[in-house]
Amino acid sequence: ALLALVDDIGVLFQTLDDYLNVSSAAYHKNKSFCADITEGKFSYPVIHCLQEQARCGEKTLLHILRQRPTDDEVKRYCVEMMRKSGSLDACKARSLEVQASVQQRIAALGDGEMLLVCIERMMALM
Repeated sequence: ALLALVDDIGVLFQTLDDYLNVSSAAYHKNKSFCADITEGKFSYPVIHCLQEQARCGEKTLLHILRQRPTDDEVKRYCVEMMRKSGSLDACKARSLEVQASVQQRIAALGDGEMLLVCIERMMALM
């Protein structure tokens, strides 16, 4: 039961981090703007957007990622592509799904109030 909980917490943390990396001004104060795009990372919203673009034969985001852009305007363009493709909404929805699973697993284990508070604080960043 703990292994499944820890796996879910890991997925929750990663999807939340992926979402915040491209959408949170507060996050950008601690890290550079859209660092995952500059690093060419295949984060949740990037993968979702690539899949959506592939359905139309589009490869714009993939070509930009390969260049590892540092220009904020190019990165904003990437974020807009992700927004239009529904990738940010999908990432947020996935985070909320996993949050629900984490909460259920904690409740099943019992006496996890402090852990629930931590999860709620993480999600409040969204």
